[in-house]
Amino acid sequence: GNVEIAASQGASGAGSVRLSAGSSKSGSAGHVAIAAGAGDAGGALRLQGGAGATQQGGSVTVLSGASTAGASGDVKVGSGDSSATGSVSLASGSATGASSGAVSLTTGASEGGQSGSVRVSVGAGSQVGGAVSVSAQSTVTIAAGAGAATGGDLSLAAGAGAQSGGALK
Repeated sequence: GNVEIAASQGASGAGSVRLSAGSSKSGSAGHVAIAAGAGDAGGALRLQGGAGATQQGGSVTVLSGASTAGASGDVKVGSGDSSATGSVSLASGSATGASSGAVSLTTGASEGGQSGSVRVSVGAGSQVGGAVSVSAQSTVTIAAGAGAATGGDLSLAAGAGAQSGGALK
């Protein structure tokens, strides 16, 4: 059977739903796991903000936990391992009457060390390596980060091959 958890509706405002694990003062805090069911065809898992009738739609925020003494947690988005894996798509929606949203892939600034790197890479193939394509209708800007002492490197390289290497176009 189905299980549904929902907040109450209201004419001027609706209730919220919150799922949270317990906190701990000396050990590890509890975990929250949300998973779709397994089967001949696995169930889907969808996270979606609410639609807005006359104002902006609801946002979806996925953040790792902050830390006061160590590093913050990781955020991992990917498809599962299989004989043929699924795709991972990061895209903004199409717009009918105004500008479409931007897609930003950035790392945070660092006040005491090196800022994080952005890496776009394609996995190796037993026969042919995958391609990397960056295109735009107007301008493409690729820039390394600035640094007070040393700026970041910018590397563009085609893939190596046993018979012939890929081209850099």
